[in-house]
Amino acid sequence: MAVVKKITSAAFTLIELLVVIAIIAILAGMLLPALAKAKDKASVARCLSNNKQLQLAWAVYGDDFDGRIPNGGNGGTVNPVNTWCAGWMRPGGGVYTAGDETNTTFFMNGQMGKYAGNAGIFKCPGDKFKYPGTVDTYCRSVSMNNFMNGGGFPAGTTYKNYKRASEISNPADKYVFIHEDPNTIDDGYFKMDMTTPTAWAADNWPAAIHNGSTAFGWCDGHVETHKWRNVRLSTGSAIPNVLRLDTSVSGPGTDIDWLKSHTTE
Repeated sequence: MAVVKKITSAAFTLIELLVVIAIIAILAGMLLPALAKAKDKASVARCLSNNKQLQLAWAVYGDDFDGRIPNGGNGGTVNPVNTWCAGWMRPGGGVYTAGDETNTTFFMNGQMGKYAGNAGIFKCPGDKFKYPGTVDTYCRSVSMNNFMNGGGFPAGTTYKNYKRASEISNPADKYVFIHEDPNTIDDGYFKMDMTTPTAWAADNWPAAIHNGSTAFGWCDGHVETHKWRNVRLSTGSAIPNVLRLDTSVSGPGTDIDWLKSHTTE
């Protein structure tokens, strides 16, 4: 008589399968935040690299023009060759026309363009925001300190409006470039009103999309992100849920006080 061999299956039981699924879910819960954090760190690194190249372009321009720094004034209607950046980035004001948000000639034809070389360094890689009614995301994320040969604000202020690098007494303490909130970015002029030293009175806001931090490029060439004490999501704005500096918190020792102290002297 022939012997019949019984073949048993090595498949998971239902309980074993549920255990495996539970383990995978736990591991995913542990890994996903770490992956998100790593992705943000990579974005910050690329953003700072872009800022470093911008600062280098700013410095080399000064070397070529006897120490004079690029014109940081309101470039909305100015020929790009007369300023660091012309044009207007968003609808609803200024001299915006459709497509301006992607027009890199506004800064590549400007005073720093040939030194920058690459239009991509004017944009933060983490800036994916799109203003309603525009064609695409902005081609520029940064604006320039309005006291860097920009006339300052208000006109006639006693605060220094720097025209040469040699006039900046502490270059490591004053910023040139700042990452601006996509809700307020327009021309290349970051308007900081110094008449109210510890309170906010301006049209432009710093973005804080890097986990509550803003990228800065400084006059001595170094770059860094600054972590704000108080941030909030934009509400009632054209682009909602953008993390930005909370300008409602004012007074000595606040974020506003810090920013103004690094704007001019």
